[in-house]
Amino acid sequence: MVQVWPSQRNVLDARPLDVPSPNLTVTMPTSAGKTHLAEWAIIHALSDRRRGDDSSTLAVHVVPSRALAGEIERNLSRSLGAVGLRVSGLFGGSEHVQYELRLIDTIDVLVVTGEKLELLMRNDDAIAGRMVLLVADEGHLLGERDRGLRLELVVTRVLRHAPKARVLLLSAVLPKRGS
Repeated sequence: MVQVWPSQRNVLDARPLDVPSPNLTVTMPTSAGKTHLAEWAIIHALSDRRRGDDSSTLAVHVVPSRALAGEIERNLSRSLGAVGLRVSGLFGGSEHVQYELRLIDTIDVLVVTGEKLELLMRNDDAIAGRMVLLVADEGHLLGERDRGLRLELVVTRVLRHAPKARVLLLSAVLPKRGS
């Protein structure tokens, strides 16, 4: 059984996952269910495989810190593993890139920091070709000097090099338009 909170129901009633528009920004308060929405978006994006479209698709969940990456990886492994999706997290230095690229070939969902995704995409063009969804967590960081710039670069790289990828930007808060 799946519990849907009122804030999640409002989002799902608008059917944003079914809209042909490829990109979506969702702003929900802290603890309102953004992670559950990301889970549904991942399942939706990867469900095309059941229709025989592509068995090597990849959903990527990018987060701003290693600590958050570990937490998201544990949560997604538990929830998405229950429906047969393989989840792994990669974050940290650049010393094991070849091993990490081989690991990516065996998974469905990748949880990474922006720095790690940049490194992986620079080393293997196939990642962009497999990517069908980029979930960008903590989207309110866009426009900030350090992590915001990295997130902006990652999203731009995905938009340019991963034509099948949909971008889902999640945030608890976003700046007002024009600020």
